[in-house]
Amino acid sequence: MLITGSSVANILGFGYDNCTRMWQYYTGQRKAEDDIDDFQMKLFEYGHQWEPFAAKAFMRTYPLWTGIQPGFLFDKEYDWLGVSLDYICVQDNIALDLMKPTKLLNLEIKCRPLASIPIPHTIAEVPIKHVIQCQIQMHVTGINDSCLFFFKEGQHSAWHIKKDDKFWKGIEPYLHKFREYVDSKQQPPRGGFKKAVEPIVESMMQNLKPFQGTI
Repeated sequence: MLITGSSVANILGFGYDNCTRMWQYYTGQRKAEDDIDDFQMKLFEYGHQWEPFAAKAFMRTYPLWTGIQPGFLFDKEYDWLGVSLDYICVQDNIALDLMKPTKLLNLEIKCRPLASIPIPHTIAEVPIKHVIQCQIQMHVTGINDSCLFFFKEGQHSAWHIKKDDKFWKGIEPYLHKFREYVDSKQQPPRGGFKKAVEPIVESMMQNLKPFQGTI
């Protein structure tokens, strides 16, 4: 079984799915496509279509950064954990200081197609599930900084996320527990792990800040 960066938030209870439904997916009792309606499919298609334009908007707004698309990467320790990365960005040190080491930034892009799905303009409006996804991406890659970039044609907002090792250490045991539930076909307890990890998630969210262009 493969756990991805986006599925961790669901397993912990902070995504569009919960722990029980994710357990049903992994044990073959439910298919993900059965729960995707036409509206969600349009969102996925929009995101795929507009992501290159969003990346150009990011690099135009923050010209010190140049992005590459690394694809899917696996964790060095656990072969069951992997992440799909939108871009890894490299900072142009010539514009800053040639003596400073190269800085890397994990860029996660979220496109917003409809007025009913606004771009977050305050920290409280940033979805927790996306911040969790960035934390898992940073854990797997070892990159210390992420920019969560929300894009709508003509609008954007950007948020700086620092790698939080305490967050990973706090949630790691619950990912192991989830795998045990899947392997044994034993259903997780009602409510899953959300209550147990809420303090860890709340602490992690306190470090979220607007992205200023440098790290």
